[in-house]
Amino acid sequence: YPAVQAYHKELSRKSIEDFKIFMYRERERGNINSRLNIELLMALLNELAGIIQKPEIRNTCKGNLDLISQLNEILIYGIFSREQ
Repeated sequence: YPAVQAYHKELSRKSIEDFKIFMYRERERGNINSRLNIELLMALLNELAGIIQKPEIRNTCKGNLDLISQLNEILIYGIFSREQ
């Protein structure tokens, strides 16, 4: 269904743009690291979305929730042990 695909593509584009606006606004408010390159972040998230569709990546986790949880561990918390 081309119309559904077009709608989904536009909705995705709009969501990404809204997220970028949110990130800039929250950085101005001091809620996001002021040194963060938001354009780089957006490019990396776009690439990551493609990477996680690959079966060899998806098959390393028990399901979508586990995959998201592991990505959060890597991207937000890092890979090095730290005191709780």
